[in-house]
Order: sequence, then structure tokens, then C-alpha cells
Amino acid sequence: MQNPKYLNLLINAAAALTAVAIVGYVIYSAMYSDAVEPCGSRYPSAVRFPLSTPEGVPLTPAELQARAGVTDFGVIENASVVSAENAPAPEVLEVQLRGVRHGADAAIPRTGIGFHWSPPGMSGARSACVAYSAWVPEGFDFSSGGVLPGVFGGASVAANPVGADTISVRPGWNSTGAPTIGIIAEDSDRGRISGSGSTTMVTPGRWSRIEQEVILNAAGNPDGVARLWIDGALVAENSRLDMRANAATSLQGILFTIGYARLPAQPGLMRVSPVEIAWRK
Repeated sequence: MQNPKYLNLLINAAAALTAVAIVGYVIYSAMYSDAVEPCGSRYPSAVRFPLSTPEGVPLTPAELQARAGVTDFGVIENASVVSAENAPAPEVLEVQLRGVRHGADAAIPRTGIGFHWSPPGMSGARSACVAYSAWVPEGFDFSSGGVLPGVFGGASVAANPVGADTISVRPGWNSTGAPTIGIIAEDSDRGRISGSGSTTMVTPGRWSRIEQEVILNAAGNPDGVARLWIDGALVAENSRLDMRANAATSLQGILFTIGYARLPAQPGLMRVSPVEIAWRK
């Protein structure tokens, strides 16, 4: 016959372990239940910037430029559509991160490419999700910092895509390769959101999934949001942003900027999968 004292001890130990498990679950839930899922899973009906013709033929640099907005730089010189091993799509955009001289700023070389693209029906959007994958080769030099495709908006973007009333929110990397989000609103630099931990924006030698969500603030209130996920992990977030004073200001499309912040000692190379954007009004 089993000793009653021994049986009570087992029961008490089991009860204690159960209590510890419950407390641990409550603490874990409190810490992680509010984690925001990547925006690509929450915004339906994404629109993709095409890298090929309807017949499946890769676009030439001239055809890419023709699909760009009012202004562009570096597309003819630095962009090409290629097939790449282990890429997430049949065709990807390959960008040479070398300097080009453009327009009024011709004296100062700009690296990579830049243009605006507005998909039909997006005007009036209050929030948007941009998603794509990026790749850099082993040994890639992050030290100059750089930028990647993000979103732009404004109250009169169709007439003046780089005017004083516009917004741009772009992911990028700093001198160590860590992720950042740069924000310019109404012709002023609103700062940079730095990523957390030791995450690298794009891991050299493999494709990294990047998703950025932007939610405009109610006009005049600092309640705007910018979030950045890399490979499904939330790495940067700010939910107290003041990006617009005018309620007519809305998100308008993708700002395709891929390049270094400063001219590097040696040109780099980056590949980006077709960029998708989805929005809500």
C-alpha cells in the first residue's frame, strides 16, 4: 500500500508545477500576445510592380524607365531584370550601386536607382504595406549606409511628386548593416527609427524578406505608425509619428530607391524581387 504522506507530496509537487506553468503562461502572454503579425498577411490584394511583359519577357532598362513616374535616376545606367539562382521569383531587379550624375544635382553623384510608382486606385490611402525580398553578395560593404524601396505620399503628388507637402517612409541600413526606417514629411527630416538587437537588414548570400507598414496619423495628432519586419520578425516600430497636418495628404505608391547614402569606395550590387504594395483607405 502506498504511503499517504508520499502521495500527498506528489500531489503538492504537481500542483506547484501547474501553478508555475500558469504564471509563466500569463507572463508570456502579457509580453507577446500583442506582437503584430507581418503586414503582408494582413493586407489583401497586393499589386506588384511588373518586371516582365504580359508575355513573360523581362523588361529592358528603357521599358523599366517608361514605367517610372515623373522623375527617375539611374534606371538606364544601373538597373536590369535578371534570373537568379534560388530567387523568390523568376525575374528579379538587379541594381548596380554605382554613382550616376542626374539633373540639377549632377555635380553630386547618386548611387543605384530612384523613381516613384503609383498603382491605379491607391490615391486616398491612409495605410499601406510594401513587401519584397532583397539579396546582396557575400562580403557586401554596408559601411556607407543605404536605402531600400518604401512608400511615398502627399496632397498633390500627381502634379509634384517631390514637392514640399510629400511624405516618404523608407527602410534602409546604417554603417553596421542594422535596419533603419527613415522618415521625411512635409519637407522636413522627421528622423530615423533604428532596428533592435543585432539584426542585419539583408543577410549577405541569401534572400531576406522585408515588409514595411505605414499608417498615417490623424491630421495634427502624433499617432502615425511605421513598422519593419525582416524574415517575419518585427525589428523596428514607432507608433507616435506626426507625418501630416493636412487630412488631404494620403499615401500614393512605392518610392523605388535602392542605393548607398554616400558614394562608396567600391560599387556594390543588390537584387530585389518584384515589389508589392497593398493599402487601406
